[in-house]
Amino acid sequence: MKWTPLLATAGCLVAGVRARDFLSILPRLPQCGSECLVSSVSASSCSNILDADCICADSTFHSAATRCILNTCNVTDAILVAGLEAQACDRPVRDRHTDLILPLVIQIPAFFCPWLRLYSRWTLVQHLAVDDYLVLAAALIYIPIVVLSQCAVFGFGVDVWTVPIPEMTRALQLFFILETLYLTCLGLTKISVLCFYLRIFPQTKFRFCALFIMGLIIVSQVIIVFMQIFQCQPVSYTWEGWTKEDRDARCLNLNALTYSAAGASIAQDVIILLLPLPLLFKLQTGLKNKIGITIMFSLGIFILLTSCIRLRFLVSFGHTTNPSWDYTDPAIWSGVEIAVSLIVVCLPAIRSLVNHLVPGWVASVLSRTGGTRDGSTGASLPGITKGSRLARLSHRPKDGTILQTISHEVTYSSHGTNESQIELGRTSDVHHNDHFPG
Repeated sequence: MKWTPLLATAGCLVAGVRARDFLSILPRLPQCGSECLVSSVSASSCSNILDADCICADSTFHSAATRCILNTCNVTDAILVAGLEAQACDRPVRDRHTDLILPLVIQIPAFFCPWLRLYSRWTLVQHLAVDDYLVLAAALIYIPIVVLSQCAVFGFGVDVWTVPIPEMTRALQLFFILETLYLTCLGLTKISVLCFYLRIFPQTKFRFCALFIMGLIIVSQVIIVFMQIFQCQPVSYTWEGWTKEDRDARCLNLNALTYSAAGASIAQDVIILLLPLPLLFKLQTGLKNKIGITIMFSLGIFILLTSCIRLRFLVSFGHTTNPSWDYTDPAIWSGVEIAVSLIVVCLPAIRSLVNHLVPGWVASVLSRTGGTRDGSTGASLPGITKGSRLARLSHRPKDGTILQTISHEVTYSSHGTNESQIELGRTSDVHHNDHFPG
């Protein structure tokens, strides 16, 4: 990304804090900085360049100096001027490195969710579907996202004049890689949700809509990722261009690209969130179960909320003069958005796993505390005797799957379980002829 706005980092010249020794910095200023300061005094209410209190507080002087330095100083000189001004005006040293580490609170649980999902799927249905493989791919991409985001902490969360130029360049290179991985991982989670819909909802019209939306998302994500990677020519100018001018280099409009990608992502989130709701409202199941399923599918609203919050900070940093500081919030919320996306797409399978494990745990507790009439300690559900049909089925070879209902009624199938029942968490509310409307 071409950060010409970085030249305006000297716009932090003069802002709200009293000067301590402004005179001492004048000999250390680069020529372009000295000339801009002197020429900007006439546009302000300050009496002269030595009026330190005014120089550090006057907004008119600030604007004039910013425009001048943007047009006359290179990046190195602009950063030097900004650093000297911060020192002379006794500005506090700002540090948000801790804020950049805080997303680990949600990123670490998000790391485990895909593996719990895969374990759940393999445990309950003994195979993986397309959406599971997409989540697996997203999980593998998510690992370097978390690692690199922590490696890039040194370049963000502070004011740009406190970061050595080589370190800032490395941070920008990591940021470029993270942006590419972020877009790829986010696209995979969206497509996996649609594949999940296709797997559990058989209605023809719904499947057509889901496939159409999936096609749009795939095309848009491929285009956006391609434009992200090749936003500058040569590609290395994306992270090196902020310190040098290359007349042969060409870059896309970063703001337009960023806003377009964020807007498209939010629109896709809304569509994916609303798509299954009509079918969920028509489910032939109890009200309590229907509400639970609807709430589970509606958790996608958390993805939408994080996307909107991230967009707010993208709008702010598009015109920043202090990117190492102002990019902090976008970096934080990008990490949170990916983490929330992974958690939400894995919740249905995790819910099914919990439904599968908890009854077994309860039965185990009951058997350990009360035992059986013949004194055995084997776990069994209440009301099931050794001669019952359920008991006989539970000892059949594992070439099929048993669906357990609240009344302990079981459907045994050599072709496997109805996955829609498993994924919707309805293994406790299934009968022989249960089906989806439509």
